[in-house]
Amino acid sequence: VALSAAAPASAQSQALPQLASTAMITSETLPPIGWVQFCAESPQDCEVATLAPQPAAIDERRWKQLLRINRDVNDEIEPVSDLEHWGMLEKWSYPEDGKGDCEDYVLEKRRRLIEAGWPRQSLLITVVRDRKGDGHAV
Repeated sequence: VALSAAAPASAQSQALPQLASTAMITSETLPPIGWVQFCAESPQDCEVATLAPQPAAIDERRWKQLLRINRDVNDEIEPVSDLEHWGMLEKWSYPEDGKGDCEDYVLEKRRRLIEAGWPRQSLLITVVRDRKGDGHAV
C-alpha cells in the first residue's frame, strides 16, 4: 500500500516498520465509481487478467523503494481539486500535467510501483472517508 499523499514526514521514516496487522480482504465489493470511469477512458490500464489479491513481500529494499516513489510523486504533483483542474467534481486520471488530487496521486504511485516490479494485485485502490467526512482514494 502506498503512503497517503498527505502523510506527515514522520510517517515516512526510512526504517522498515514493524507492522502489527494487515487489512484482510474477506469478500468482494464493487470498485470505486471513479475507477470504473478511469478504466472506460484508459482501457489499456484495466483490460488485464483478474488476479486474486495478494500481500506484497516488503523487505528493507522494497520499503525504501516504496518511500522513494511516494516521496517523488508527492513532490512532483501540485495538489489541485478536480473542480479547479477539470471543471468537474470527480475525474480519475494520471497527473500528466503535474496537477491532481488524491486519486491522481494514487494512480501515479500505483503505476510507478507496477513499473518497479510490484505485483499489480497487491496494489488495490479504495475510497475512504476522513474524520471530516471527506472522501479520499488510498
